[in-house]
Amino acid sequence: GSAGALTPVAVQRLDRSYLIQRGGGQTTLARKRVLLAGCGALGGHLAFELVRAGILDLTLVDCDHLVPDNSFRHVLGRAYWGMPKARAVKSALEMQLPYTHVTAIVDTLNAALTRGTVNLSEYDLVILALGNPTVELDINERLHALRRHTLGMMTWLEPLGIGGHALLTGNQRGRGCFECLYTLPQDDDGPLYNRAAFAAPGQFFGRALSGCGSLHTPYGSVDALRTAALAARLAIDALLGRETYNPLLSWKGDATAYEAEGYRLSNRYSWTETELFRQRYSYSSAYCRVCGGFSDRLGLRV
Repeated sequence: GSAGALTPVAVQRLDRSYLIQRGGGQTTLARKRVLLAGCGALGGHLAFELVRAGILDLTLVDCDHLVPDNSFRHVLGRAYWGMPKARAVKSALEMQLPYTHVTAIVDTLNAALTRGTVNLSEYDLVILALGNPTVELDINERLHALRRHTLGMMTWLEPLGIGGHALLTGNQRGRGCFECLYTLPQDDDGPLYNRAAFAAPGQFFGRALSGCGSLHTPYGSVDALRTAALAARLAIDALLGRETYNPLLSWKGDATAYEAEGYRLSNRYSWTETELFRQRYSYSSAYCRVCGGFSDRLGLRV
């Protein structure tokens, strides 16, 4: 008999396991639950990197709306103007990346905790990208008071491109927490400040370009993206068990624009990148009331 016509068939894999691994992600992270509070420039970039790494169960908390002022340093553009940032990031993530389950909570983190819409103990990792040390110190203490083992991370930017930081806490091997950065030795009665800072204490960095309502801290999308990458790698290592202590990781940028504005740098800025990494566990304070750090190998004085 004669052969019939042949029709070529292309088979393309679209299953979750393949797509995650093909993109360099880890399929084991799909079982982890992560809460990210703060969906601004830093948090927006970080949300995308977490999901691309394979973290598919993500809860976003933010009470702000995306406004035109955010356009050139936020991961989202003008198509999302006027939307609550948490819902906007959720929409973009679920539209662009398959198999994601994103919960958006339009509220402050403290209000969400009070209302019961957020329970910290339900997550494997809680990440704070709020830029609000008062709230972050409170959540740091709450995390350490939990009976369930929940990791915490605080990540933040410094002005005018001089650097960014990510601090992990909650690992049982060793001490260290966000409170340690605001804890001074017993013989030091000076003002409290973040000992990780590259900026010297006692300075104000808010800038207003168009008058009332436009006050902001000057940094760009590149700075937010670099800090998000630092935080995302640390989150992945922590959730996979590759990081079993509580490091403070920092990247250091060029200070030319910063110093041109008349601002002062801390002593920590003079450290090399190698020294910053080598000293990543040394911020722990023996006098910390939250974690009771095992030592205070300071070097972190401003």
